[in-house]
Amino acid sequence: RVICRFVPSEAVASARLVPAPAVNTYFRGKPGLAVWPDRGRFSVTAGHGIHTFEAEGCVPVTSVDCGRLRSLAVDPSGGVVIRAVAGKVAALPMGLGAGVGVLERLVAGAGVFGKLLPAPGVDWNDPRYVVAAGFNGEPEVAMHPGRRELTVVAAKQLAVLEGQGGGGKAWTKRMYPEQALSAPTLVRYSGDGERLLIGGVDEGRPLVRVFPDGEPGGERWRDVPVAKVLGGAAFVPGGTRVLVAGDGRVKCWDVAEGREVWSVGGVVPGADGRVAASPDGRYAALVLTPEAVSIHEPGSGAVLGNLRHPLGGAVTALGFSADGRMLGVLAGLRFHVWNLAVLEAEGALRGSEK
Repeated sequence: RVICRFVPSEAVASARLVPAPAVNTYFRGKPGLAVWPDRGRFSVTAGHGIHTFEAEGCVPVTSVDCGRLRSLAVDPSGGVVIRAVAGKVAALPMGLGAGVGVLERLVAGAGVFGKLLPAPGVDWNDPRYVVAAGFNGEPEVAMHPGRRELTVVAAKQLAVLEGQGGGGKAWTKRMYPEQALSAPTLVRYSGDGERLLIGGVDEGRPLVRVFPDGEPGGERWRDVPVAKVLGGAAFVPGGTRVLVAGDGRVKCWDVAEGREVWSVGGVVPGADGRVAASPDGRYAALVLTPEAVSIHEPGSGAVLGNLRHPLGGAVTALGFSADGRMLGVLAGLRFHVWNLAVLEAEGALRGSEK
């Protein structure tokens, strides 16, 4: 299994995760993407692997063969990747070619930047790595962007973990059963960590639950209604608005005022309406069709451009780099990055189909 890099121009870059023929079934599980809060990096999951790339040029940094995955997060220092699966949350130090022996520093050569290697002798159930256990089903996780607090949602469970290391003894757990959802599917922090949202289904009712002060404690939360099916949700920086995808459209909702600000329809079958907003508040990225990402102005919903990715298949995860310049998308076993600053300079983000 190798990672290949393709750079057709300075505006875009792609990476392809290529399984060997004998292990085509190796890549299973839920795809995901996490942004490194203090560096220009993305980490993506494709079934059993965690792959980390420099956003600039999509250059691979590390790959980890880590078993089946459910959810992924990166701590504020960029030194630990959090993994959730089967009721457990584990933390793995992400040193380059060091640490726990499962990472290999990737070396360039003939276009092949590295290999995915198995991790013999590394047990993710080892107490050195397990942060918390006892969650119902398959938990979802999100790391606070400014401090080492990890929010975990599972069936009828909402917890905040706080710790200093990878071992379970170094972390404490606070549970919030009254605020939990019966079937959660996502959890997100705002870029500044001041707000928190969880989404899913609660007693048969799909919704997004927003905690305006970033803490699930107390009774200060607001629910954003969704008619039938929730696709995704994300905060718009610098205010009280959230992007919510569901029921074949994406809407911008003002949580404080309890009203819809704007909406975009036409989310086609095969696109689940995933959404993201850049940390600088300049762009909103909406997945309205499987083969493209629509870029909008977050305040008004005006279309700025339509970026068609070359990956093949539907986008399963997307996110902006910490500085807002790079937009990364994951589709199948491929990862693609756009440099929005270059695209804007080229005129591709002014409502054109370029």
